Amino acid sequence: MEEAWQEARAMIEYARDSEDGLVQIESRHNRAFVKEIVRALVKDEMMDPLDVFRRILPCSANVVLLEWFREEVLKGPAWLNLVDDIVRQPEGEWEEFDLSDMLPSIFGDSETIGHLLTKHRDVMRDPDSIFSSMDASRGWVYCIRYHIANSDERRAWDEIKRAQKGLFNKDYDHLVEDGVPQSKRMKAYANPAYRLCQLGATDLKALVRELYAKMYKAGHVYAASEDLSPIHYSARVADNPSVSVKKAAGWSVAKRFMTSSGTLSEECVMTLCIAEYFLLQSNERRRMRAQERARIAEASYQIMH
Repeated sequence: MEEAWQEARAMIEYARDSEDGLVQIESRHNRAFVKEIVRALVKDEMMDPLDVFRRILPCSANVVLLEWFREEVLKGPAWLNLVDDIVRQPEGEWEEFDLSDMLPSIFGDSETIGHLLTKHRDVMRDPDSIFSSMDASRGWVYCIRYHIANSDERRAWDEIKRAQKGLFNKDYDHLVEDGVPQSKRMKAYANPAYRLCQLGATDLKALVRELYAKMYKAGHVYAASEDLSPIHYSARVADNPSVSVKKAAGWSVAKRFMTSSGTLSEECVMTLCIAEYFLLQSNERRRMRAQERARIAEASYQIMH
């Protein structure tokens, strides 16, 4: 027993001190043994996870080991901290390992992609970055469902609007830099050809339905039906031809759900109802702030006179 422990100890130190130590150990021992060495490097030797990551990459079973490393050793915040460290390294460091081919397996879980979209947007909007090729929809879905589950409806709606547009392609930053006329900047921002990492249509539809259901249960929006008759917004448009649905709050998202015949689908109406709720909230906050400013001004006038 003592001899086996001493051998394991020697292997741990070898893997710690030698950059190719883990590769050599893998060539002589089974995968279970390699995993125990990796676990010991993190838990016992307190080795920097980034250095452990670098030692795993050259292994023949690197994808399997890294998936296990993410799910069983680091988990949660510790894994996301490692992702931060990996993203901060020059991407040239990973070229010899074909990290881009491993990305779907190693970083393809929804939580990791969601983290990249929220914390590393400059990387995700860079078409030359290996990370921008990730399936962004999975990350958007994770983030938006997180906000819905936590009843942060406003944040969920803001993320839906951002996700359906995608991230502005870094290659076109010169079109929106300081000095470019506002009209040209807005036109560039609105051009879908200049966008990356958009949320897929199927996922967008599902998320709008989920947010609508949450808000309907809370009493924030009206019931929707296929004929749209219960929707006060649609009724107002029908009764007043001068009101253009294309000027409505949320139209940039709602238009994605227009039917082939040009009519409003159920998801389209749900989107307009969600957007109008938040518009009315914003208007009410502005009204209350204006009233407060007027009250303060009146009080100041009374004091002065």
